[in-house]
Amino acid sequence: MMLGAPLCNAAESPDTAVAAYQRKDYEVAYQLALPAAQAGDANAQYLVGLQL
Repeated sequence: MMLGAPLCNAAESPDTAVAAYQRKDYEVAYQLALPAAQAGDANAQYLVGLQL
């Protein structure tokens, strides 16, 4: 899965949440993507939505 926009804050690598999701570390992926999703990032919202 490739998502284009950054999912995390500046302190995190943009691919960190996606990488966690791809290695099936869903808890970490959720925790990393949630702040960006709450801030309106559509890609992060999608990633969070996959886990609901």
